Amino acid sequence: MIHLTNSPTYDKQSASGSLEVCDVTFTDARDDRIYFERFLSSDEMIYLRRGELCLRVNGASHTLRRGTFFFLRRFATVSGEKLSESPCEFYTVAYNGEGIVPSSLAFREITLTGSPLFAEEIMKRLLDAKRFGEADENEMNALFLALTLEARRAPDSGVSVVPLMERTIRMIDDNIHSILTVDEVSEKLGYNRDYLSKQFLACYGVTIKKYMDQKKLGIAKHLLLNSKMSVEQIARSIGFDDTEHFCKFFRYHEKLSPNRYRKNNT
Repeated sequence: MIHLTNSPTYDKQSASGSLEVCDVTFTDARDDRIYFERFLSSDEMIYLRRGELCLRVNGASHTLRRGTFFFLRRFATVSGEKLSESPCEFYTVAYNGEGIVPSSLAFREITLTGSPLFAEEIMKRLLDAKRFGEADENEMNALFLALTLEARRAPDSGVSVVPLMERTIRMIDDNIHSILTVDEVSEKLGYNRDYLSKQFLACYGVTIKKYMDQKKLGIAKHLLLNSKMSVEQIARSIGFDDTEHFCKFFRYHEKLSPNRYRKNNT
């Protein structure tokens, strides 16, 4: 396990975060392709090598273009916004690492400065190590770490709101299993609701309320399909004390009940 500080320098000795690369994949979509909905149980990074990829993440639309990095946080729900209009190629890296990628970089299209050959070479080495069974944990972590440090230096990383957005995302993520309103988030952070909401929308392309709802919905759908928990237990796990309220919430977003969703997809 590689350790690093929060500053953009690599230091094994002083650690405030840790990194573990879990999986690396490469997708070559030659024909029209839609990115089917899936729920993320770990953090993830997408690097678009060629073409264009249209995604919907937690209800917000994003268009990735060649040379673009896109960082996703766990518990996100990802699907295709529309069919790809041209062939596209992209790498996907699933990883665990609290504090590795600042929250302010999540759900943003980031283009690194300089030649794309640097990023492509690292992605290829990561994929080869995983594909041919020659993966060395420390080497893979170090390679991926090099990319994250470059992303931190990208000129479009929204430096002016980084601390506030990091705190907002962290508070929502840490309390996703309980009841938390936008007013409570604003009050706890000590900011005006309208100001915080405006900054969040500008940074992530989605409102705070929609972000919270989509994360809760993603967790609920994941548990419905991958656990034997009852609807009542699932409701409580994401902050709903009233099961009927949860069912109305689920039906509003998915147009069917939790039980019907489970039956239709298992």
